[in-house]
Amino acid sequence: MNCTSCGAPISSDEEKCSYCGTITPYGEKMNEARRKERLRQERQEHEAEELRRKAAQESDFKRQERLSRAKFKYVPVLFVIVFYALTGMLYGPYWYISRASSLNNLSESGGKKLSKWLCVFYAVLCVAVFMFPSQAEEYGISATDDASNYWVFALVFAVVLSVWLAFRTRTILNEYAGGFKNNIFGLPFDPFSILLFIAGPLYLQFEVNRMIKRGLLSPKI
Repeated sequence: MNCTSCGAPISSDEEKCSYCGTITPYGEKMNEARRKERLRQERQEHEAEELRRKAAQESDFKRQERLSRAKFKYVPVLFVIVFYALTGMLYGPYWYISRASSLNNLSESGGKKLSKWLCVFYAVLCVAVFMFPSQAEEYGISATDDASNYWVFALVFAVVLSVWLAFRTRTILNEYAGGFKNNIFGLPFDPFSILLFIAGPLYLQFEVNRMIKRGLLSPKI
């Protein structure tokens, strides 16, 4: 075939005339195909971006809904220390019982929960352990009696349950915080945290206070 502009001979699969640079019919056809492909890709990218935007809006709405139900008391850590000093080991069970519902509101459907009945059982154990020494002295129970062995068993079980509740609470808070878009709050929870193991609710309240200050949790009035 020949160029329609200069008449030079060109092959049928050339997009431009190699002599004068005129676009050939084949070149026009290829340009049109590329234009359509570019438009198709732009349309697909726009649709994908629109889907991502809608998904982000729905996700933010769900998180805001969860945030509205996730109300926690802001308690200065110093107050928690005082409460522990005044109540012995009884403040720990109260902390879990009073916050179990709020913690469960943080969990997605099918997520980890904190059983309130287990918290109540933990409270009963703590009361029994706390009251036994004074009752033992009153009734003359010695360290070799079976009752003392039961007390040791209850004490060990209460400690184990306390650790389990602390780590379950940590998991719920971590999963909740991780669900926020561009989460920069990064809770310094460590699965082997010495503070979490020893302090329990004291350390957890410290983290709850941090989350309230940074807008991850709603303060309860």
